[in-house]
Amino acid sequence: REIDADLVWSPDGSRLVVAVQTGPRELCLDLVELASGAVVRVDRPGVDEHPAWSPTGEMLAFTSAGDGGQPDIWRVNADGTGLAQIT
Repeated sequence: REIDADLVWSPDGSRLVVAVQTGPRELCLDLVELASGAVVRVDRPGVDEHPAWSPTGEMLAFTSAGDGGQPDIWRVNADGTGLAQIT
């Protein structure tokens, strides 16, 4: 069973990101394009949470604690491409 944990609107209101619990120690992010209803899942091992949009809405930053370790900051483009670790 999936549980929605966080929901954050993009600056222009055209997209949102939802942190979704997919297991006991698993959270992933669903990027939702409201006009089309398209959903792209960003899922790293462990807990992905605390999403925040860039001011332009072109990118998203979030924390990811892979396999219960210390959280790092990651970024991804609004379309789900370009996933990269920042810290």
